[in-house]
Amino acid sequence: MFTDPCVIIGIMWVFAVTIPILAPYYYKDRLWYTLSPWALDAAALWAYRGWAAFSVSYYMNLTFFPRAPVRMVPTEVDVSAGHRLRQLVGVVGLVGGAATLVMTRGQAYSHLEGFSDANTVSMIVLQLRQFLLSYIFLYFHAKARDGSVSDSKVLIWATFGMLIALAIASSSKGAVVQICVAWIFGSASGAAKGNLWREGAIGATAILLIYFVFLFVTAYRQELTLVHADANAAYSQVVASQFDALSAAYADILEGRVGSAENTYDSNSVLDRLGLVTAFATVLSVTNGVSPYEHAVASFFAPVLAVLPRDLLSAKVHFFDPADLAQLLGWSFGGFSPTVLGSFFWAWGFEGIVLGMAGLGSLLAFMVRRAEGTGTRSVIWQMLTFRMLLSLIEVGGVFQATIIVEVRTWLFILPLLIVARSFRRGVSGASQRTGTTTNRNGVSLIGRL
Repeated sequence: MFTDPCVIIGIMWVFAVTIPILAPYYYKDRLWYTLSPWALDAAALWAYRGWAAFSVSYYMNLTFFPRAPVRMVPTEVDVSAGHRLRQLVGVVGLVGGAATLVMTRGQAYSHLEGFSDANTVSMIVLQLRQFLLSYIFLYFHAKARDGSVSDSKVLIWATFGMLIALAIASSSKGAVVQICVAWIFGSASGAAKGNLWREGAIGATAILLIYFVFLFVTAYRQELTLVHADANAAYSQVVASQFDALSAAYADILEGRVGSAENTYDSNSVLDRLGLVTAFATVLSVTNGVSPYEHAVASFFAPVLAVLPRDLLSAKVHFFDPADLAQLLGWSFGGFSPTVLGSFFWAWGFEGIVLGMAGLGSLLAFMVRRAEGTGTRSVIWQMLTFRMLLSLIEVGGVFQATIIVEVRTWLFILPLLIVARSFRRGVSGASQRTGTTTNRNGVSLIGRL
């Protein structure tokens, strides 16, 4: 039950929509008391309608889409290639993470958090960096499913280390929580179905882990603003200021200190980060409930636009994003998420929320069916399914970015697939010549990494 993707997203939406309406006190959101009642009511109503459309579409299409036919069941050598494809994802992710730290001089946090106006090089590096989270998911999914994996321990620990370094550099709560989510999703999705005790333990661990992560990173982020290094400072100074902020945040949490009246870090600020309903209500308030229908036609072609480099196409569409909404609200730092619901409304109106969420439900069902199995194709679809889930539970997501990330992930993994399958053919030929056997997971006993 709790490993069902639709159920996981539904639980997150209970925290994001239902509880804020029933118990707004626990969400320390300064916007709550400034938003008009009609905006909050409309946001909650259309959030429920969107979720209903998503759920119905997901389960109907899950029944409609058949499981993989017998002829598509992977061979042992294809399973082995799938293991190597997973490891290549981790290696490429490390390259992307290292490139990010070099390019940003260890300060991977922008003043305005947009995604549409980045240059081609930064978008490529971002895409490669996202493979880190995908590898964490794939690793723990395989481990929960098979009992063990052949991946090098150095690779998995290096991946965790790089993700933590990037989280410190970005001072982002979302970045740390995504690490937890990748691990939890992987462990839960690969577990044997029906094990309610195991699923309950994973769920309880997730809640506690995410709670303390939010608490600590919120404190760290505020402390970092007090000791933040200059943009042109040496890398050693940047790292020193980050560790000073980490130490101060740790002391603050232990001693129960809080920050300023405008930016406290306690349990209420943790739940506030999940407040999708107030974020969506802000979009409705800014527009007075009238959709701008901005880039309504172009939004249908988001998958095509994903492959067109902005450096070569200066007139490429800029979709509404967190930086744009932050500027409309008069902010000069950070971003304010329109949410997936708000992005549908901005492009296609209220009707677009229902139709768009139904479309995402159908797409997720299609990917879940194709993610079943252990071969190279299954690894690709597992990776795409994880990226979709991550976008849907993150309050900061917008639907155009969700679709664009899916397309780019697919394009970037194709070269890795070619490498993995080329290695597979080499191993297959060697096995036939030497009589090499494979273990129960289809991994060559002389070719394990």
